[in-house]
Amino acid sequence: MFRLLRAVRRNREGSVAVEFALFAPVIAVTLLTTADLGLVVYDRMKLTAGVRTATQYVMAGGSDSSVISQLVDDASGLSASTATVIYCECPDAPGTTVTCGSTCNNGDSERIYRRIEADYTSTRILKSWPLTSQLDVRTQ
Repeated sequence: MFRLLRAVRRNREGSVAVEFALFAPVIAVTLLTTADLGLVVYDRMKLTAGVRTATQYVMAGGSDSSVISQLVDDASGLSASTATVIYCECPDAPGTTVTCGSTCNNGDSERIYRRIEADYTSTRILKSWPLTSQLDVRTQ
């Protein structure tokens, strides 16, 4: 009986198959996660390219919000929700928004900016990822 138990304990046939069965799920999940994150990063790059295209339109003098949304969708290939926000700042207080049309403290006129912001939810294999891209353009 002891001789049989020793023979079974020394037998290494099938150990590779057992090790593979233990590590295969870990390797598969790692590969799926890497592919998933890669696709999300690719979607983020496409969304940023769409916002940049819309920004070029605004820099050329365009101001139609529906055209801006269409440019973001066409350039990115994604159906993103796009918002355009207009805000103003005084040159003597950068970073502080003021009411557009007002006069600044030093008598200068305010600077008008347009913020183009696009949101998209990248739904992938393992999870949905909310993505946002935004750029500010001085339009005056």
